[in-house]
Amino acid sequence: MSKRPNLLGGIDMAPKSKPVESGPAVPQSRKPAVTRTQKMLPVPDMLDAVPEAEARDGYKVRTRIEKPHVSLYAAPETFDAIKRLALDNRTTAQALYRRGLLLMLQENGLYLDKSEEDV
Repeated sequence: MSKRPNLLGGIDMAPKSKPVESGPAVPQSRKPAVTRTQKMLPVPDMLDAVPEAEARDGYKVRTRIEKPHVSLYAAPETFDAIKRLALDNRTTAQALYRRGLLLMLQENGLYLDKSEEDV
């Protein structure tokens, strides 16, 4: 059995150019970041400002207006309990969160005339 041929064929793999020397890193100025919630307009103004989108024939165009995102941090056991409670009551965890928020607000004298759909 013969020895495998060298695929590089005597090519020198050493870098041919010298490394470029540069000074210390200088941060570049950037524009301040604008988050999605800073861009959001009140809903009535936002509905008027939604541009008309054009689509090809046979395609549906969806324009989506989002509410600001808020996260809830809790122990994993708490989320498991909420999921089980939602399954037992044939509802969603989101509906339970909204109900809890409404009860908390009403307990503190707010949203007394509102329902869960308003939260």
